[in-house]
Amino acid sequence: MRLRFILEADWPPLAWHAAWRWGGECVVRHGAQVEVWEDRFFEGVWDGEFAEAGFDAAEHPCGSGAVIRGDEVVLVPPFHPQERIYVSAQQQEASNSLHCFLSVTGATLHPEVPSYSGLFLDALRGGAARALPELPLADGRSVALLELRPWRCTPLGGERVKPQPSSPVFAGFEAYSGAMRAGMRRLVDNASDPRRRARFEPKTELSTGFDSVAVGVWAREVGVRQALCTVGREDARAVGAQLGFDLRVKELREVEHLPLSVRLEFYLLPEGKNQPMALHESDQRGALIFSGHGGDEMWSMTSAFEGPECARPRDTILAGVSYTEYRLRVGFVLVPVPLLNQTHHAAIEAISRASELMPFRDEDPNYSRPIPRRVGVEGGVRWSDFGQKKHKGQIQFVAQTPASIEAAIRTFAADLGPCEGPLDYAMHWAFATAANPYLPRERGVISPLK
Repeated sequence: MRLRFILEADWPPLAWHAAWRWGGECVVRHGAQVEVWEDRFFEGVWDGEFAEAGFDAAEHPCGSGAVIRGDEVVLVPPFHPQERIYVSAQQQEASNSLHCFLSVTGATLHPEVPSYSGLFLDALRGGAARALPELPLADGRSVALLELRPWRCTPLGGERVKPQPSSPVFAGFEAYSGAMRAGMRRLVDNASDPRRRARFEPKTELSTGFDSVAVGVWAREVGVRQALCTVGREDARAVGAQLGFDLRVKELREVEHLPLSVRLEFYLLPEGKNQPMALHESDQRGALIFSGHGGDEMWSMTSAFEGPECARPRDTILAGVSYTEYRLRVGFVLVPVPLLNQTHHAAIEAISRASELMPFRDEDPNYSRPIPRRVGVEGGVRWSDFGQKKHKGQIQFVAQTPASIEAAIRTFAADLGPCEGPLDYAMHWAFATAANPYLPRERGVISPLK
C-alpha cells in the first residue's frame, strides 16, 4: 500500500484523516503540524527518539498516527483514554477528530441518541478490550473508538496489537519516581528535537490538588519553567512561588467571556467539560503540557484499574475527554502524567500502601494520596499548601454550561425528542452550530515528506 499525503492548510494543525484501499493507496489529509514520513505519520510526541520515528513501539505515545506495513494499517492512539482514534466500521477510514471524521465521511450523529456520554464511559471502562466499542450514527452507520493501544487493520479484519514489553515493575517509591521523571524527560527531548516540523515547549498545569503539585515538582526537574494556573475556586500562586515557576494566571470567572465559537469546541464531545483550559489558549499554542489528569484513578489508595487491559469498570464520571477538538485547533500536546506507566497499576497501588509511605498519609482515608504527597513535600511545597480539600469537579473538569447555552440546546432539541438530562442533544447542537474547518471536502496540496 502506498501513502499519499495532502497538507490541508486550513485544517486544525494537529488534525488528520486517513482513508485506504487494500492493494491501493492510503490518502492522508492532515494539518500543518502533523509529522509525516514515507510509511507513517503522527501528531504529538512519544517517549523515544524522534529520529527513529518509533511511536508505534513506544510505551507512551502522546498523540496519534499510523504506520503502513505492506497491506496493513497500524493505527496508534494515545496511551491514555482521554483521547482516541475514530475508525470506520469497515476499518478503511480513521481520524483523530470526530468532527473531521463525520465531516469527511458525510456521516451524522444518530437523532435518537440524545447523549453519547454513556457510550464513551463504556469504552473507558473496558480499557484495551479485544473488540472496539462503537458509536451508532444516523442511517445505520457507526464509528468505532480506539483507545490505549494500537490496532492492526488488514484485508481480513482487525485486531489489537500485542503490547510491547514494558518497563520493569517498580521496587519502591524511589524507583517509581525516577521512572516517572525519566519518562517525562524523554517526552521533553522528543518534543524539542530540531528535526521536527513542529516543536513543543514544555509547560505544566498547576493547582493546589495533590496530583498537579506532584506533576509540577517532576516537571520542574525535567526543565519546565512555566506553569498555567487558574484561580477562583482555589489559588495555587503560593505553590508556584515555592516551585519557582513563571506563573501565567487566569481568573476562572473569565470563562463566561469565552467566545461561543471556542465553547462549542468542547461540546463536540460528551458533556462539554474542560472549558477553563481555554483561558490559557495563547500560552498553550505550541506547548507540551504536563497535567495532573488521571490522579484520582492512579494515586488514590485504591486504584481504579483492573487487569492488563487497564480496564476501569468502577468509573462513573467522564473526566478530561472533551478537549480534543480544542487541542487540535490550538496546536498543543497534553500529557496526563499520573497515567504514565499505568500498565503497572497494581505495583503503583502497592507503593501507595507500603510502609515507606505511611508518614505521607492524610487523616481522611478517602482523600489520602501518599505518592503525590511525598513528591510535593520532598519537592519543597508546604504540606498545608496542597491536597487539603477535594473540590468537587476540579476547575479543569467543570462543565461551565451557562443558562444561555442550555436554552439554545433545548430549542435545538425541541424537534428531536424529550430531554432527560441538561446536556441531552448537546453534541448534536454543537455539530449543527460550530464552524466546520473540514469543509469543503476536497482541497489541499501535496505534503512534503519528512
